Amino acid sequence: RARIEGFGERLAVAAVNGPSSTVVSGEPAALDELLAALEGEEVRVRRIAVDYASHSSHVESIREELL
Repeated sequence: RARIEGFGERLAVAAVNGPSSTVVSGEPAALDELLAALEGEEVRVRRIAVDYASHSSHVESIREELL
């Protein structure tokens, strides 16, 4: 969570799958910034292609479309 604090509401922790596995969701540009920073620190990262930022407040804007 500390790594995404500077992104404010643009990013959110979507899931903690284990001590070394965390899923982050949010705005695509913010995710690009985070991935670049983590790759620069040689942290293993992987982007998963999805249509919307599930498990975050960003999904609220399309809630009705999904239901």
